[in-house]
Amino acid sequence: MPPSAKDKFKESLLNALPRPLARALYYRRHKPLQLTTQALPQVHMPMVIDGQNKLWRTRLNTDMGHEVGLCRWLQQHTQPNEVFYDVGSCYGFFPALINELQPSAKVHAFEANWMMFDFLEQNASLPGRQWQLVSGFIGNGQEETISLDAYTKEQTAVPTLVKIDVDGFETQVLQGASLLLANGQTHWLIEIHPQKLQEYGSSTEECLALLQQHDLWLLPQLREDNEEWTQDLGQLSPTDNPYIYAAPKGKSRMG
Repeated sequence: MPPSAKDKFKESLLNALPRPLARALYYRRHKPLQLTTQALPQVHMPMVIDGQNKLWRTRLNTDMGHEVGLCRWLQQHTQPNEVFYDVGSCYGFFPALINELQPSAKVHAFEANWMMFDFLEQNASLPGRQWQLVSGFIGNGQEETISLDAYTKEQTAVPTLVKIDVDGFETQVLQGASLLLANGQTHWLIEIHPQKLQEYGSSTEECLALLQQHDLWLLPQLREDNEEWTQDLGQLSPTDNPYIYAAPKGKSRMG
């Protein structure tokens, strides 16, 4: 559910304030809530979220209530010692899931919204989690954004799996990852937002063109708990927000 105009106005006011004051005002209403969610059968994990966020409260209080098709893919196809980038991490649901599925994985979580980042920090501090956190906008490296290529150059290992959920800025993130796209090692899970891509001056076609050196699979109707992937990209609807799995040519994890 997109934020209302009222919520956007409140957020703009908070962003205009000095950060300590904004944080104090935000937490007067948005109290942290810790709960345990079942992401998959026999996969339970603690999460801290904004207690006022009804959407996420409902998702996490429902067994397998959040993007079960993607969760199942991660369960079946992630590998030991995975180097996992989560771009647009929100509360850190998927880093937490990776931790449960592959305890040896190295997790890097990126979040631009400072309010979400505060909760991400709380989740990263829970026992057994050693995530590397980045607060900032991931993009093509221009206009104060961080490119994934530049970030990776400062790390000791390249990512083996990158998940992207950035609400219409998918193209800019991929433009800043040309070296990773060309390395033949990195696999990608990208939530495509056709309508928002257009709002931000791009398109689904432009986004997918950046993945032309990859084999592509589509997970449509994610919100209807679909778990069936297809290579028929004709099923990509302009009103759906599906996931794309992009594998280096000939190296798919899906067999």
